[in-house]
Amino acid sequence: MVLKTPNKHFKRNKNSWLGSASLHILTNYFCPLKWALGYLSMSRIKFSSIDNTKHQHGDLIEHKCHDEWSVVVAAPNSNQIDLVLDLCKNWSGRFGVLYVLVVPRCGHEEGRYQSNRTFTYIELREFLHLFKGYFEKDGRHHIWVIDVETNNRIVYDNHDLIHCYGDDESAINTCVDLGLAFGEINIPSPHQHLYNKCFDVSENEIFEQYDWQRFPLVSEHDNP
Repeated sequence: MVLKTPNKHFKRNKNSWLGSASLHILTNYFCPLKWALGYLSMSRIKFSSIDNTKHQHGDLIEHKCHDEWSVVVAAPNSNQIDLVLDLCKNWSGRFGVLYVLVVPRCGHEEGRYQSNRTFTYIELREFLHLFKGYFEKDGRHHIWVIDVETNNRIVYDNHDLIHCYGDDESAINTCVDLGLAFGEINIPSPHQHLYNKCFDVSENEIFEQYDWQRFPLVSEHDNP
C-alpha cells in the first residue's frame, strides 16, 4: 500500500500540475565554500566532507516509514540521474519537473522553478541526460520529478540522495536489482556543497532552453 504524503507543508497552487506535493528531505549542517578555493582540484565535485574529500554514501538504500507517509531513500555512488529514470520509467506519466535553485551564480533569482509543460518519459529522459553532469556534479540545486497522474515523486537533492515517494515496493526492487544494499545513510557533519564555475553555462542554458514559473523557496525543505 502506498502511503500518502501529507500536504500541510506545501501551499496548493490551483493553476499548477504540482498540486500539493510536499518534501521531507534529510538536512544537516551546511558550510559554504568559495568556489575559487581549490577550484582546479575540486572543479567537478558536488558534495564533500569538510576536508575536501568527495563524499560517497556507499550504494545504500533506506526505507523510512512514518504514520502518514513513507519514502525510499537511495544513495548511489554514481549515475544518480540514471537511477532517477529507472525509478520512474514504469510510472503513468506525464511528468512535471521542479527545478529548485538554491544558490544561483549567474544572476538568476533563487526559487522553485516549475516547468510550464509536462514531459513524456522520453522527453524527461532527454532533459535529464542533457543536464546530467550539471545535476550530478554541482551542489547549487535540487531536482524533482513528479508523476502528475499519481503524484508519485522523486527528489534528487544536493546531498546526492534520491528520495522516492510512492510505489515503495517497486522502488526498493529497482534499487536492489541495481546492486544497492540496505543500510543507514548518514550525511557527514560538517560538510560542503560545491558550486562549480564550469557549470555556470548550464545554469544559464536550463533557463534559456526551457520555460519555467518561479515560486519562492520553502525554507524548511529547500535550504542547502
